Amino acid sequence: MDSESPWPVIAAAPVRIDLIAATASFIDEATLAGFVALRPDGTALRVTGGHSLSEDAPADLAVALSGLLDERRFDAGDLT
Repeated sequence: MDSESPWPVIAAAPVRIDLIAATASFIDEATLAGFVALRPDGTALRVTGGHSLSEDAPADLAVALSGLLDERRFDAGDLT
């Protein structure tokens, strides 16, 4: 890993990290698999669209984010 690599920071983070990647992004399947192997406590999702999901697929991104937030709320024990 080079000094610009995000992997050491991701590995050392004391909080859960989730990753939402566009199907047409620079995050290829090997990178996604590396993230999943490094952070099995997190979630990795693919959303159909280009690099800027907030512009390309805002509704799909909102659904993905909502699902992650619901999952975290359940994990925290807040069932309201």
